[in-house]
Amino acid sequence: MKALLLRVGIDKGYGALSPVFSDMSFEYIPIFIRNIKEIEKNEKRSYSSLKGFTNKFLSEYLHEKLKDKLVHLDPEFKTFTYGDPTRVKRSALLKLEKDDLLIFYIGGKKQIGKNSFEDGCFIVGFFEIMKIVDWNNTTPDEKKIYQREFKNNAHIISSKSRNNLVMVKGSSKSKLLKKCIQISKRNTPINNPPYITKPEFQSLYGLRKNIVRAVPMYIINESKVKSLKELLIKNT
Repeated sequence: MKALLLRVGIDKGYGALSPVFSDMSFEYIPIFIRNIKEIEKNEKRSYSSLKGFTNKFLSEYLHEKLKDKLVHLDPEFKTFTYGDPTRVKRSALLKLEKDDLLIFYIGGKKQIGKNSFEDGCFIVGFFEIMKIVDWNNTTPDEKKIYQREFKNNAHIISSKSRNNLVMVKGSSKSKLLKKCIQISKRNTPINNPPYITKPEFQSLYGLRKNIVRAVPMYIINESKVKSLKELLIKNT
């Protein structure tokens, strides 16, 4: 058993971070759709129409200029699906096998006082892998089946191209955490990157030191993967 950690959700490149509350509960805010190459025709959900885990519209956590942006809600934790067509993440996902862990972390703004906050990275959920689908290597009949099976996923809802898409289906053992887990600490002296993985997560669970959004984290030491899984389950 191995694990792959991927960063998901909105970040400063999109103008915001997901809120993490003082008790380590959180709101997961997905990225919004940037209409650069293809215009989205099918996705209708926006931050002002989509409610989060706290039953508030996501727009309540965002600047006014973002509230009507169309969202790209991926991963989704209702039926445990995730997809990505980009080169690096596609390659990483295709290395996963049944029963491996796909762990999701976000960039968050954690409340540490009445008017004080700390930016960092936080694990929010995981999939225990049930199925991996390479869209490029499926027949037309298989595509029809997968469109039904992954109907809640943003890539299936979307009108955009599915070329190079890899889809992941999590088993019923997949979980969204009730309390997120902070894996980062400030980099001292303040440097680039602004934060790194906490030393205990490096030594106990095998996470690498540097946190880079575009580069997935692998953990191949099975005992460390099992220890990390135990930690995750404690927070579900």
